Amino acid sequence: MKNKIIFLLIFVSLNILMGCTENAVEVPYKNHLQTVTTRTEWFREVRLGAIIHLSPGVISGSEISWARKGPRRDFKDTSWFGLGTIPVEVYDNYYKQFSAEKFDAKEWIQILKSAGLKYIVFTTKHWDGFCNFDSEYTDYKITNPDCPFGRDMVKEIVDACRELDFKIGLYYARPDWYHPDYYTSNHGNYVNYFENQVRELLTNYGKIDILWFDGGHPPEISASQSVLDMVYSIQPDILVNDRLTVDADFKTTEFYYQDLSNPYPWEGNFTLGIGWSWKPDEFTIPLQEIIGRITNCLGRNGNFSLGIGPKPDGSFTDNDKERLAELGNWLEKTGEAYYGTLGGPFEPMDWGAYVYKDSCMYVHILYYNEDIKINIPVNNEITDVTLLNDGKQISYDNIDNSAISLKLENSRISQLSTIVKITFDKKLHRGVRYE
Repeated sequence: MKNKIIFLLIFVSLNILMGCTENAVEVPYKNHLQTVTTRTEWFREVRLGAIIHLSPGVISGSEISWARKGPRRDFKDTSWFGLGTIPVEVYDNYYKQFSAEKFDAKEWIQILKSAGLKYIVFTTKHWDGFCNFDSEYTDYKITNPDCPFGRDMVKEIVDACRELDFKIGLYYARPDWYHPDYYTSNHGNYVNYFENQVRELLTNYGKIDILWFDGGHPPEISASQSVLDMVYSIQPDILVNDRLTVDADFKTTEFYYQDLSNPYPWEGNFTLGIGWSWKPDEFTIPLQEIIGRITNCLGRNGNFSLGIGPKPDGSFTDNDKERLAELGNWLEKTGEAYYGTLGGPFEPMDWGAYVYKDSCMYVHILYYNEDIKINIPVNNEITDVTLLNDGKQISYDNIDNSAISLKLENSRISQLSTIVKITFDKKLHRGVRYE
């Protein structure tokens, strides 16, 4: 194929990027006594994580919890996963078949770590009410003598994370379609149950990095503010997401992005397959799509979390392991353009997004054609322009001392993401974009 030259006009704004204080801007989060920046620094640095859904409900081969054909007193919207197809008496007894004989917590964390991910959020209890931990407040749990697995899965995952220096987050669903008092006239009993289990998770497993609540509706499920106060009193450094219906430390989305103008830390959650939990006809999305989603999250100053659904035997599918290995290979070569970066300083475009850190800006080009132009005003000095994909310099022309025109050969364009690294003579603004 005949090589073509693509001209990218890059103008980098001096007054946005240069001469700013290196200190992060401290902005108090609503209803929180500490500051966003100091408590979430590690979260913004690591940028990439995983959220894993596993419970006996995966035996159904349908979406866990939503496959259960039982009452949902709190949830009238059936458009998500329908009313469920598995009778309650069948679904609620799957735990008696749940052996997860190939589950190996250490192997899980090693796979995630090799993939370039930095933290895990694991389901301690999903909406179906089954507990993957040894709770003293219910027999509907993984350590029930009738459950073949019979061990505390949460403990094994926490222990593996500590051994392998990996951040650990615990998912806990506020709704509970199994509990008899949930969203009834006796709902107060469920609130006590909910609070007791949260307390167990925060006191029985040592330091936890993230508490990830699910089910932000309806708000009266629990006494949100008092629960949040309890959480911080037990583990002051823990990060809590926004689904208690009161502001905590970071916001969460599923299958969509926040705007760059969003003033608070956030995390975008996207699945590796067709749903949050395993399906027998599972489809694993291509690496190009994963990289695109990561870029769109980071370019909007957010984290990216990859949803993975292990099989009923407790292992990852071969396709998922293959894709995770591919992701790891990519991040091993290009990780500096992801970890520790800040979104912007300019709005994402149809073709990709910008991120920056220290004295470098990274231009992530996901889609391109001969007519693409990236125009940003500037008058500061650029010391180097490199294509991160191959490590080689890119030639460029100065235009009126206010822009550079990159000359990028078509043969050097990546089908996954073309990343241009622009280095400046001064350190870029290290303050988070929360002004």
